Amino acid sequence: MRNILFLLLLLILAGCSMFQKKPKGLNQQYVIKPLTLVQGKDTSYVNELQIYNVNSPLDGSAFMYEKFGDYNERMISKYQEYTDRVRWNDIVLFEDLNQKFTVITDGIHRRHPNATCFIVFDEKGEDCFADGHSLKNRLMLFFGEEIKNPSNESVKKFVVNSNANGDYRSSIHEIRGKLNESEKVLMLKNISKALDTSLTPDKTQLIHYKQSAPNCFLSDSLTSDDRIAFKHDMRVLNKISRKYNVQSFYVFEQNAPITGFLLEQNEFLLDSGYFYNDIFTEHENCGAFLMIMPDGRFIKYYGEDYYSLIIDFLEK
Repeated sequence: MRNILFLLLLLILAGCSMFQKKPKGLNQQYVIKPLTLVQGKDTSYVNELQIYNVNSPLDGSAFMYEKFGDYNERMISKYQEYTDRVRWNDIVLFEDLNQKFTVITDGIHRRHPNATCFIVFDEKGEDCFADGHSLKNRLMLFFGEEIKNPSNESVKKFVVNSNANGDYRSSIHEIRGKLNESEKVLMLKNISKALDTSLTPDKTQLIHYKQSAPNCFLSDSLTSDDRIAFKHDMRVLNKISRKYNVQSFYVFEQNAPITGFLLEQNEFLLDSGYFYNDIFTEHENCGAFLMIMPDGRFIKYYGEDYYSLIIDFLEK
């Protein structure tokens, strides 16, 4: 089931829909929007509840956070920059039911009206907003009535910060140390396996990483100038690698910003999950790198701008 959920990154709108007749007791306007899931040659569908006339498109995510606590995963929003699609797994929505749900939130921002969005799967992986699902109307009433007035603090938690402010600066930090020989051998073995390639023992290893995070200058709406600048940065990094005898790799996780663009770049590899879960275990900034020297010295850095830091570490 979760493999299917991951495919929400490839969601495309399946066509137009109109405001529908509300269940008795639901005060907001709403739409059940069919979305298309594409997996290779296979196509399937999921229904999204879109509730309009809310204060913020992030109200659904804020409500889920206040009522059920921290989320399991942030993904790229289907609809807008600098917010995320957010997933909660194994949530008990109704105390009288002995079952858990997967809830995915998103939001649509327009001048008028805003909409907050929900996709819900039951324990069997069935779409809860599909026609005929026994809980469809109950879930519509639940979300429609429960999302009123979440706190501003909760709403802000789901906005991607793209400003060089205190929050962004707090997401930048580095870790330095030295691995002993057995630790270095084991780590390089695991990295080699994750990359599905051989590592040169006498070279410094450098992993550049992109991930989904609440602090990020990157935007999914890349202009032609952005693309040129991004490729220029890569040329500079590759030049540094050649000069200092570094074996470099570019890796991104599936919910990172500009995923579509990265998939077009031959140099970038999609993370199987190893780097996200075992190497870059902090997820506050969308950029990071890990560099391991032949003598075991290493630096791990979370941040998006690090040319000079790499050179300084290599020259010590």
